[in-house]
Amino acid sequence: MVRKLTFLLIFVIFSSISICQIPSLSNIPQLFKGKYPIPSWIKPGLVTVYEMEGGTRTLPTGQESSAFYGKGYAVFIVTQVENNLIYGLTLFAYDYPGIMVTPPNPMILYGSIYVDPRDIQEILSQREEYERQGIIVKGGQYGEGIRWVNITYKSTSYTIFISEDGKAQKFLFSEKQENGSSVINMQLMGLFYTNCPEIEDFPEAARENHSYEIYSYDPFYTGLTTPAGRETIEFQNIQKPIASYRLSYYTADMMVPISQTINGLPLLGPHYIHPELLNKDTILEIPEINLSWVNEGEDGEIDSIIYFNGQESLRINCDQRGLVTRMQYPFSGFIIITQLER
Repeated sequence: MVRKLTFLLIFVIFSSISICQIPSLSNIPQLFKGKYPIPSWIKPGLVTVYEMEGGTRTLPTGQESSAFYGKGYAVFIVTQVENNLIYGLTLFAYDYPGIMVTPPNPMILYGSIYVDPRDIQEILSQREEYERQGIIVKGGQYGEGIRWVNITYKSTSYTIFISEDGKAQKFLFSEKQENGSSVINMQLMGLFYTNCPEIEDFPEAARENHSYEIYSYDPFYTGLTTPAGRETIEFQNIQKPIASYRLSYYTADMMVPISQTINGLPLLGPHYIHPELLNKDTILEIPEINLSWVNEGEDGEIDSIIYFNGQESLRINCDQRGLVTRMQYPFSGFIIITQLER
C-alpha cells in the first residue's frame, strides 16, 4: 500500500507539473522562436480541446516498477498574447481508468496549439546545423494541407502536425529517463471562445512563499487520512508575463526533496488564482466533454471547482486574495489533499 500510494503521489505531482509542461517543449531545445506575428484568431479566451491518451512508467531504484495509462482530454485556454508568443492554461481531464482532472497549469502554448508554418520551414532548412548540435530534425508534407516536424534531442522526441493556418492538428511526445518514461498523444477535437479576463498585473499572493502538506484520504477501505508528503513554493522573480518559482517536494519514502522550476501567469499560478478570475460564476463550460469550471462561495473564501462527467473532480479553496489554502481531487480510489501550512 505504501509503495502504491507513493507512486500515486509522484504521478499526481508530475501530472500537474511536468506532464502539463510537455507541450511547452521544456525538455528539448527551443527551436520555435516566435519571430512571426500571432494571427488574430488566437486571442485571450480561445479554448482548444484535444482527445488525449498517454502514460508514464517509473523505475524506482531497488523497487518494483509502476505504470499509469490514461485517456481523456487536454484543454488549452489562451490568456495572453505577447511578443509573438502565446500564454495560457492547460488542464488534463482523464476519464479512463478513472475520473481525474489535473490542476490548471500556466504554460507557453506556442509550439502546442499553434506553430507558424514559416517556423517549421526554417527549422527544416537548418537540419544539418541542428544535427551538429545533437538535435535530429525531420519533417515535410503529410497529405494535403498538413505539415509536420519531428524534433529529437537525446531521449526526448516531439512531433507536431499543423494545418496551413498553423493550427496544431496532432501532437506526439515521448521521453525516456533513467527512472522511467512517458508518452502522450493528442488529436484536435475543436476550438471555441470563452470570456477570459485580460489581466497584466500579478496578484499580491503571487510574490509570496508558501508550504503545503500533502495527505491521502482513503474513503472506501480504511477511512483514514494519512500524511503523504510536503511541497514548498518559493517566489523567484517576475519577467512579465511569467513569474518563476522554485518547487521542492517530497513523498513519504524520499530521502531528500526533489526541486524544479515552475511558472505562473497573472491569471493563475502554482499557489494562487487571480481574484478577477474568482469573481466569475462560470470560468469554462465544455458540453462536448461534459466539463465545467465554476466558482462557488461569497465574501471571504471561494471554492473554484471543476466538474467532469457529472462528478466533482477538483476543488481549489482560495482566500479573498486568491491564495490557495486547500486543494483536493480524487485519484485511483484516494482523495489527494493539499493543505496550506499556517
